[in-house]
Amino acid sequence: SKVTFTTMPWISNADRATLRPNTKRAQPIWDAMKNDTAFPNKGNGDTVLTVAPSTIRVNVLNGTTTPGLAKQVAKDLKAQGFRIQDVSTADTTDYATTTVQYDPAYDKSANTLVAATNATTSTPMPKQGAALTLIIGQDWTGVSPVQISKIATDYTAKVNTGDETFCAQ
Repeated sequence: SKVTFTTMPWISNADRATLRPNTKRAQPIWDAMKNDTAFPNKGNGDTVLTVAPSTIRVNVLNGTTTPGLAKQVAKDLKAQGFRIQDVSTADTTDYATTTVQYDPAYDKSANTLVAATNATTSTPMPKQGAALTLIIGQDWTGVSPVQISKIATDYTAKVNTGDETFCAQ
């Protein structure tokens, strides 16, 4: 998990048959190798967010006794670009912590939702599907804007750690 795989950023040559390195976009990669630091740089140790809110579907459930909280949270998430799918009440109203439930295939999306909601807990739920579930708990603090890494918009730089990439001969 401490090995990062990525594609060197590139530019197509005029012949459209060959490529050359995009030295400006590749510089952070070279700097990371030279300085033996992580790429992409995670700054303060937070997870690098690579999935934009506009591509994330969310079910918002109120796990508290505060009336209308799920509706307000859904409105706040929508203002940040999240796609709200369902708004309702959780199975119980005594959730102590705010929780994000997600299918393991959507873990990168879950990272974005956790960052936006300051969720205390995130729980993989196999076979849940593409929609993430936010259960609002007593520790709810509000929705925060998220910063999506520029690496996410560079189609030549797919970043995976060693435990996410299968190498075969």
